[in-house]
Amino acid sequence: MSFIKTYFLIIPYITVIAYFFAYKRDNFFLKIRSSVQLLLILILLGMTFTNILVWKAFFEEYTFLNFDIQNTDTQFKTTALVTALAAIAAVFGWIFTSRVQIINTVRSHSVQVLMNSRNSTVYIDKVDKATVIRRKLVLARKPKLDEKVQLTVDEFKDLEDHEKSAVTYLLNFLEFVAIGIRHNNLDEDLIRGSFKSILKSNYILFQKIIEHLRELDNPKIYNQLEMLHKRWDEENHSKCAECKEWYKVGVVEGGFNTAKIVVTYILLNIFTCFLWSVISWIMQVIEWLTVHKESENFICIDCLKGKDFGQS
Repeated sequence: MSFIKTYFLIIPYITVIAYFFAYKRDNFFLKIRSSVQLLLILILLGMTFTNILVWKAFFEEYTFLNFDIQNTDTQFKTTALVTALAAIAAVFGWIFTSRVQIINTVRSHSVQVLMNSRNSTVYIDKVDKATVIRRKLVLARKPKLDEKVQLTVDEFKDLEDHEKSAVTYLLNFLEFVAIGIRHNNLDEDLIRGSFKSILKSNYILFQKIIEHLRELDNPKIYNQLEMLHKRWDEENHSKCAECKEWYKVGVVEGGFNTAKIVVTYILLNIFTCFLWSVISWIMQVIEWLTVHKESENFICIDCLKGKDFGQS
């Protein structure tokens, strides 16, 4: 009986750790994000604080690992309990402050990178030259709506030296951004909102040049840029705001094994006495309350036909 009580006591902690391991851990990042680690510690400390209060208020006669909190004639254990709660609260506040400071530091660094890129005359000059290259290719090839425009190796060799320099400069800058994101030095959401279209269009435009440079120099050159492009390009599906149908707007390699997910979900619920579903629901509610998601009014090509967007 004592084993079962202990099991029910520690299973919430195991469930929270398993939830973070399954849903909050992201293998894209080269190391676990400090903000996620501190958030996990905050939740565990909060649960410990709550458990001690519940223990003292309703289950004072119970013991845990042969430790009891009942006062005796010779020992007044309430003082030690209050001291432990105060220590937990102090550590909780320190970790919360540290987490906020880490998030603000990363965002400040990201904003600085964005501002420097926008105010840099060198960056603007290189981007302008790369834009001119793309415009020349579009005018020469006149591609269809869904056709990619890519600079070939022969066309790259025919470019002037300053144009080649613009291509490599832009690729190096985007590689720097990708490395910063993977090392948690840049805020992905903030950078994504500003650089997603830039990174995607330039990667597609210079994809053959990247492969050519890998053959000449280093097989892993611009590898971080490629990984970030794949991560941002996997859009799953978007729902048309007009006809309410689902249209595929990106290619996702692999996909999900539905049977494996269902079996894992059932086993976790049995192991945690359905606490897994409760924790998942609580986390989803917290995310819904704290994270603002912009609605995407995606309109498919079929619905775009015949629409006159020039009308007021």
